[in-house]
Amino acid sequence: MGIAQTRVQDYKAAVTSLTKAFELDSSRWEIIRERGIAQVGLGKRDEALKDYNKALDINFDDAESFYQRGLIFESENKMDEAMSDYTRIIELKPKYEDAYMRRGLIYYNVKRDYVLALNDFNKVLELNPDNTEAYLWRGKTKFKGEDFKGADKDLSRYIDFEPQHTEALITRGASRININNNSGAVEDFDEVIKMDPKNFIAYMNRGTAKGGMKKYKDALIDLDMAIKLKFDYSPAYINRAAIKFASGDKKGACKDLAKADGLNNEKAFHLIKQYCQEMK
Repeated sequence: MGIAQTRVQDYKAAVTSLTKAFELDSSRWEIIRERGIAQVGLGKRDEALKDYNKALDINFDDAESFYQRGLIFESENKMDEAMSDYTRIIELKPKYEDAYMRRGLIYYNVKRDYVLALNDFNKVLELNPDNTEAYLWRGKTKFKGEDFKGADKDLSRYIDFEPQHTEALITRGASRININNNSGAVEDFDEVIKMDPKNFIAYMNRGTAKGGMKKYKDALIDLDMAIKLKFDYSPAYINRAAIKFASGDKKGACKDLAKADGLNNEKAFHLIKQYCQEMK
């Protein structure tokens, strides 16, 4: 009864039913675990955590209780505890796809450990080659690791399913710049700008891609727009400086680097020392 009530989101009734069932047989960890799920549905995360802990006191090998507790820990920003639970699940059930996915996301977003994140996303896709979300995250992880061809391939797979996903298009476009597929990159940024005409990152990157195609006039138009939309974003000045250098406008390039330096961009400081000293 209680489990069925949880499934139809009658959480209050589920808690009552499951409490009675557990009073009749306190050895059944799955009942108290299910009550924890109902408690989450009621917004009572502290009570849910108590239930998951109790379920694990009874059966320390219950992977589902670890998973539900891991989600609670994540919601409370206790990422080390969440990772510990997901790792325990993987020890218990090496084919538990969602545990690899959750742990991989923590490696990527919190720990910034892209090698371990990639390992987990690889495992997800080994277990389930149709997990489209894993292609997105593996593509982003490969981009961070400078595997730009791999990133392009994974993000293309994801975009086949989600063709209007702005972040995927931007990351694929940036990957394509790095593998010298500038025309493909421009197409990605065109799509982003159609959906979001004020996306300064898309303008900046499209300008960079056009610069790679030696379309310097068009590149500068895009970079001007990026700076108009986000005047304090120093990478846009550095990218515009690169286009100006390439088109022979050294004075304008050094002026842009000075602006980026004024925004505390360390790269700009070194570029000024390398290319603009004689202009001071």
